[in-house]
Amino acid sequence: MNDLPLAPVPTAHRASERGSAYLFALLVLLVLTVIGLSLAVITQTEVQIGGAIKGATRVLYGADSGVSIQFASKQVINDAPKDRYELEVASIAGATLTETVDTSPFMVMYHDACSLCMRNEDTENAMRVVNFVTNGQGRRTGTAGTADLPQASKLISYMYFVQPQPHPVTDEALLTFDPTATSDDVTTDGLDIIRY
Repeated sequence: MNDLPLAPVPTAHRASERGSAYLFALLVLLVLTVIGLSLAVITQTEVQIGGAIKGATRVLYGADSGVSIQFASKQVINDAPKDRYELEVASIAGATLTETVDTSPFMVMYHDACSLCMRNEDTENAMRVVNFVTNGQGRRTGTAGTADLPQASKLISYMYFVQPQPHPVTDEALLTFDPTATSDDVTTDGLDIIRY
């Protein structure tokens, strides 16, 4: 067997590399920590956005349902005054979450003789075609202590073109949109102003 002499190992070079693996591990750990924290922040933001979208969707469908109830009331009992409907009241950790729908009364925008109604030959009991307008506003409010914190609010406007209808009695004038008008008082039921 041939024994070859081993090359001498430079000890000064090895001594200067001591701790480099430790620094490399710390650098990788720092990068992974920054990535993890940024993912946590992004996830938290996405959860908040998803909750806000869910709340806005709930109050939108609530407002739509409130207007549908108003229309059914107008068709069945011929009366649809302003009203408030409570959808849900929940208490979570000392805070109260309330969802309400406020509706405005049905107001006549336009009416004229119903051209397709055979009854209109008799002018005394002539039927009409009537254009109604109404609003529905869904609100989600959180209450913590004495402070009310609005979570979501959606306002929708509907126009209904209905025929045949008896001649409408208009005891309320249609209120048009006024940008200087203050919003409806949230402590009173229903909407007082038609907005579109």
